[in-house]
Amino acid sequence: MREIKFMAFHNGKVVSSDEEHSFTFENGTVKLNEVSKCNIYGANGISSLSIDDAQIIEFTGHRDIDGDEIYDGHILKYEKHDEPYTVRWSNADAGFVCENSNNYMLPAVWNEMKIIGNVYEVKK
Repeated sequence: MREIKFMAFHNGKVVSSDEEHSFTFENGTVKLNEVSKCNIYGANGISSLSIDDAQIIEFTGHRDIDGDEIYDGHILKYEKHDEPYTVRWSNADAGFVCENSNNYMLPAVWNEMKIIGNVYEVKK
């Protein structure tokens, strides 16, 4: 069974656990700044949720070549292909997928790929 974990982005940056930007996951509810609430339907049912200006994303249960946790929305690079891959939840596949315009990578090889970014972070 995979570990259920979440990460949050606010204004294009990873949210740190401080008083201004904090979130908790309790009994199926995400709380941001102790004000906003949003239900998460089951551990695998919804992988990303918008809460105010924050984006809550779910850990896929997989790690990249460096051992870093792969989350929904991460962009991965596979050395054998030029085009990067994006991780996302797929209702049709009932799980996380990693794909680009030409290929679909099975989770068995995600540990051979490297995280190079994500779709939520704003680069300045």
